[in-house]
Amino acid sequence: MLVATVAGYGRRVHADQICDQQGSTTTYFCQGTSSDAQDLIDIDNVQVVTGDPFSVSTIISYAIAITGDGALSYTDYNGATLSSDVDNAFYIKSNEDDGSTPGSVTVVSNGTFNGDFQSYNFGTGNLSITLNAGGSVSGGGWGIYADNRGSSSYVTVNGDVTADIGVFGEAGTGVYVNNDGSGPLEVTIGAYGSVSAEGYGVNARATSGPITINTYGDVTGKNDAAINAYSYAGTDITVTTGANATVSGVTGINVYNKGYGEVAVSVSGDVTGTDGNAIGVTNRRGTDIAVTVGAVSTVKSSSDADGIEVDNEGSGSINVTVYGTVNGGEIGVEAVTLSGTDVTVTTGQGSTVSGSYAGINVTNGGSGTVIITANGDVTGQTGIGVSNYTGNNAQISVGAGSTVTATSSSNFAVNVEHGGADITVAGDLDGSRGIQFDQAKAYANTLTIGTTADITGTVLAGPGTNDALLLSGPGQGEFNLSDIDTGAGTQQYRNFESFEMESGNWTFTGGTSMPLTVMGGVLRGTGTFGDLDIVGATLAPGNSIGTMRVNGAFTLSGGAVYEVEVNAEGQSDRVVVKGTVNLTGSTLRVLAANGDYKQSTDYTIIDNDGGDAVQGRFAKIENDLAFLKPSVDYGGGDGNDVVLTLTRYHGKHNGGGASFCSVATSPNQCHVAKALDQFPTTNPLFLSVLFQSAEGAREAFNALSGEVHATVAGTLVEDSRYAREAVLGRMTQASHVGGALGSGGPQVASRRAAYDAGAMRLGGNFISEEMAAEPAAQPLAFWTQGYGARGTFDGDGNAATADRNLGGFISGMDASVGGSWRAGVATGASFSDVSVDERYSGANTKTYHLGGYVNGDLGGFALRGGGLWAWSEIETARAVVFPGFFERQKADYDADTGQLFGEVAYATQVGGIELEPFAGLAYVSVESSGFREKGGAQASLRTSGIDQDVGYTTVGLRAATTMMWGGMAVTPHIEAAWLHAFDDVTPGASLVFATTGIGFDVDGVPLAEDAALLDAGVDFALSDRLSAGVSYQGQYADSLEDNAVKGRLTWLFN
Repeated sequence: MLVATVAGYGRRVHADQICDQQGSTTTYFCQGTSSDAQDLIDIDNVQVVTGDPFSVSTIISYAIAITGDGALSYTDYNGATLSSDVDNAFYIKSNEDDGSTPGSVTVVSNGTFNGDFQSYNFGTGNLSITLNAGGSVSGGGWGIYADNRGSSSYVTVNGDVTADIGVFGEAGTGVYVNNDGSGPLEVTIGAYGSVSAEGYGVNARATSGPITINTYGDVTGKNDAAINAYSYAGTDITVTTGANATVSGVTGINVYNKGYGEVAVSVSGDVTGTDGNAIGVTNRRGTDIAVTVGAVSTVKSSSDADGIEVDNEGSGSINVTVYGTVNGGEIGVEAVTLSGTDVTVTTGQGSTVSGSYAGINVTNGGSGTVIITANGDVTGQTGIGVSNYTGNNAQISVGAGSTVTATSSSNFAVNVEHGGADITVAGDLDGSRGIQFDQAKAYANTLTIGTTADITGTVLAGPGTNDALLLSGPGQGEFNLSDIDTGAGTQQYRNFESFEMESGNWTFTGGTSMPLTVMGGVLRGTGTFGDLDIVGATLAPGNSIGTMRVNGAFTLSGGAVYEVEVNAEGQSDRVVVKGTVNLTGSTLRVLAANGDYKQSTDYTIIDNDGGDAVQGRFAKIENDLAFLKPSVDYGGGDGNDVVLTLTRYHGKHNGGGASFCSVATSPNQCHVAKALDQFPTTNPLFLSVLFQSAEGAREAFNALSGEVHATVAGTLVEDSRYAREAVLGRMTQASHVGGALGSGGPQVASRRAAYDAGAMRLGGNFISEEMAAEPAAQPLAFWTQGYGARGTFDGDGNAATADRNLGGFISGMDASVGGSWRAGVATGASFSDVSVDERYSGANTKTYHLGGYVNGDLGGFALRGGGLWAWSEIETARAVVFPGFFERQKADYDADTGQLFGEVAYATQVGGIELEPFAGLAYVSVESSGFREKGGAQASLRTSGIDQDVGYTTVGLRAATTMMWGGMAVTPHIEAAWLHAFDDVTPGASLVFATTGIGFDVDGVPLAEDAALLDAGVDFALSDRLSAGVSYQGQYADSLEDNAVKGRLTWLFN
């Protein structure tokens, strides 16, 4: 063996030259293989670095030992193997600080340690151990042993650590960390790491600093805790497990805090206690304790232990939250505080907590409040047990959708052994016994039952005189009053002194002598009460029409509403009262069903069997039917009953009554209403409207109006513009053959190439010499124009908005008739659909066009004129819908549309732009045939015909120019105009109810009186014989937006 001395640094002893000093530095490089020796390095501030390969195997302790003062480190990224047949494979120790250099230890390795891994720091610095992925420690008494007398300790395991049995037969510990310094102790088991030991998996102890243990890999302690955290006098302790981590030991996680900080345990993976608690936390002097179990976690203890046990002897609170599964052998979650503040246990939706003795058990001897919220399932011989020795009531809540089950027939689903409690149940309590309050001492206990609650077992209030039974919402619930004990001791709810309904929509059956106070919500059903006091709530007997009984006093206080359903047969809700009746300040709300009511009908709504007169009066009477007038007699029946009288209240049949028009809010509604006013009183349609609310009556007037017929006439007038403009566009095109203003018109074809070329040349002589001269005036020209449009005609508060889709074409031919004048004929077809969604109405039209036109020049002015006649086939359909009424009506009829139009224009040129100001006049007349709707028997309409006449004036300007773009002629063109409509701008129809012959006038959606017209596009000369163009056409007004796109393709043929 070679012994060498290094001056100023210490001594090194080694065999086979495994580790060599690098020059005069304190760095040692270890490389090679040794199978029969150990490498001992005793150098201050030494840095040991491995090469590849590096392997030491020894039959005695320590394959490698590193000691010295100051900062010591061992770095191995080459997977070195260190083995000892005795015990310790690796040893490193910093004895003390080296002058100003704090003593510290740093180890980073991905190697293999066959034997214990021991590290010590007796200096003032940190101790840091990192086992990287691929590394492993196979120890006996210890896997990784880290003892730090300095500041902070950090151990990170991304490899595998195992500990078996020590040399003295003791169960090994996988990772042991002791930190006597004031800095943090942190242990991290990475996602690729694992720790498995015969004793503790991870054992972390700190004297004064905080402890943090994070495990994302598996940790196993076969004969002791998998994770143990012990603070002697430190600060906070935090233990966290990842979603894929599995922690299993005699105790899964054990935390013992003798320090003064907080404890937080957060579990996202599975934790198992094989012979003890799965999670145990004891706080001797510390403050708050928080334990959280994640949604995918399962926490399970042995049969004689708890899933989670928390014992707080310190001054803080306990907070346990479970989103996953906790299975306790005895108790699922047990929380005990002797001197702390609040104890809070919460289970989330979808969670499960169970124990053979109790699901949740809380003992509070501190100064705070117990708060238990179960939103998942809780099961035990006792589901939830509480011993509350403080003066504060425990707050226990069982949420909607959750179930608390007592598996023992002698135990309760919720049991308050000591102390008062406020219990709220919105979920299910299963078992023969439901709830028990403290039976030994009187408290002011409260039980609140939600509308979604289902309590199957007995409920025992305490022995005091202030226990309250409350009903609360939201939603609809049912309650059997016969389940309330009034002295016999056999009913479900026993020993309660007060009964109150706070909110919700509750239906009562059965009966009780206990008084009920209703502070909010809606009380329904057929129950029998002692005293009944409605305060700020609604009383609505029955589930439709029904009777309630009050054996004591009946009070409707200010803000209360008595909601009474009645029908035409004389039946109504009622309350039968044996005591006093007081109605002061309340509201009577009458809900009358549809039906044929008599001229006057009486209803006894309060049957007062007591001897006293009714006290007070309804402050307000609300009635949902507009034409039935309610009145109340407070001394009716036997002299002290409350009797409601409904009287038909219609002007035709009851002098001074209301007309249907009195509730109308538009002229159309009023016109229909006035027609209905004249109907016989026995007419089914009259009765259907008579027994409507004001809003229902307005719906009826709109539904019956048939305004779609007037609206369709207006759209025919509006649609005529597209045929008219196609013809005017052709005449404009013919006036400007060879000019830029000649572009953008219809497709043209003729028997003369020169004429076609002129129409195609887009304003410039650039295609051929042949096109330079103006064409002769004789040719016969054929043209066609397609169009499609979508428009919205806004309602005006009288007629509803209409949407119209239109498509069609106009074709024609014209020829010269001498000089500059040309004459022609045109024909075409169009198709449209009209939707009036607010009236559930629509129409489809097919229209065919025929007309003639003439144009020419006179004194420099272009004169253009023509006329068109159109035949339309119309199909309408509408649904007549209002409360209690539905019919479908259809009609087929014809309409004729005639129009005359003319235009004068003057063409000029400014620079390279051709301009043409123009003015036009048109007159359009629509006249439809008579029709009678077919469909339902009551609401069909007929008419002898609908007509509408509208005039238009137009003033505008056209502009166009031609330019070259990439060798191609391009002609942009635009037309802008102001359109003014006059005469019958609001379409109207005179319609008659077919069953009675009584008529009314109705207006459709109005046309725009003033609108802006825009037609803009561009044409392209694609070749000598082919041109194309596209243009947008729009009409804009306050009440109208109509948009159209036109495309044109012209091909020249011989």
